[in-house]
Amino acid sequence: MVGFALYGIDEDDHEYWIYRMMIDQKHQGKGYGVKAVNLIIEDIRNIKEEHHQTITLSYEPTNEHAKRIYEKSSGIDHCRRTGLPLHILILRSRAREVSS
Repeated sequence: MVGFALYGIDEDDHEYWIYRMMIDQKHQGKGYGVKAVNLIIEDIRNIKEEHHQTITLSYEPTNEHAKRIYEKSSGIDHCRRTGLPLHILILRSRAREVSS
């Protein structure tokens, strides 16, 4: 196994969350993390309702590698820190992706 991800609609706030995303240490640095995040984002975009415009996730602020992976992901307008260690990915509108 290369890694795994756990994501879905949170029961408390009814928004999409990426709860866990891990790549096995021996497979890190090969681009699997960015690819996995892109697949997760695309899956959420395909199943979400129109009012869902964000994905919440958590990583330690000192984890620069995780930060770069999320910032490099396609379909994300920007990543906003909301407090330790929560972050919100703002989904880019499909119309804006086409024009970019």
